[in-house]
Amino acid sequence: MVRPASAGATLDPPVDPDVLPPHNLEAERAVLGAMLLDRDAAGVAVELLRAEDFYREAHQHIFAALKTLFDEDDKQVDELVLRDTLSALGTLEQIGGPETIRELSGDVTSTAHIESHARLVQEASARRQLIAVTRAILRESYQPGISVRHLQDQAERRILELNEPRGQQTQSFAHHLDIALDHLSVIRKEGHVPDALLSSYPDIDNLLGGFNPGEFIILAARPSMGKTTLALNIMLRI
Repeated sequence: MVRPASAGATLDPPVDPDVLPPHNLEAERAVLGAMLLDRDAAGVAVELLRAEDFYREAHQHIFAALKTLFDEDDKQVDELVLRDTLSALGTLEQIGGPETIRELSGDVTSTAHIESHARLVQEASARRQLIAVTRAILRESYQPGISVRHLQDQAERRILELNEPRGQQTQSFAHHLDIALDHLSVIRKEGHVPDALLSSYPDIDNLLGGFNPGEFIILAARPSMGKTTLALNIMLRI
């Protein structure tokens, strides 16, 4: 006889301890070695990956240090610079010492496949994240005190978060406010933003600051008010 779970009881889904999470250590090493060999390769890796995408903790520390060096300096990073950086961060011994860095440099002779290797690391990371999310959903689903609606909302939110674009970083409202104020300041001084496309209608250009890249401007009015005529005239003047 199966007894229902009592209120407040927490039941964990079964997990096979003998199954390792998805990972690709060879691809991780190839990415890190390529980053040491070529700054352009490092740029590709930094664009596609985050430190937590690496399965091995030592590789996470190495990637984080390489990314810091890539962001701070426009020079090529070598073994000595990386070793000193890891030492300053207190993680040199955690990665296995200088010998680990020498092995990474020696394992890679070409950076031609850096993007392919980075994609392999990225895919394994995505699979681990999906497993973690589904386990969390399953774990909460066993708890009778949580409403089904809440479980559904949480499951949807977590799955959608996995689809967020790589490299997308949360920025403060103040950051965007500063950009907007600078934008308005230029419009006040110049009448429009440099390199903006002008409609040659002064009122429109003064209001919008010209047409700028990335903008989505909607021309709206009631029927037969001249929307099409105005849009065609703006296109012809531009």
